[in-house]
Amino acid sequence: MAEKTRFNMVEMMADGDEEQAFDQPCAYENRVGGHGTYCHNEKVDARKCPWRWCSIKEHRSCDGFALNGAAYTGQWEEK
Repeated sequence: MAEKTRFNMVEMMADGDEEQAFDQPCAYENRVGGHGTYCHNEKVDARKCPWRWCSIKEHRSCDGFALNGAAYTGQWEEK
């Protein structure tokens, strides 16, 4: 995935100023340093990911979850 599919003012203003990365458990999550993790799955009606601070097991509860694979650099281990 690794692309922005929705307009988000926080992400637009953070470009170049803060770290951003699609390095979360779900391929649709863009992490913006100091703000949150924004969802770019057009099938999910959420702006911010509600599972940001949860394990990959909870992330899988989302109907729009897509495993990020090699790009996932977070702390949670898949069980």
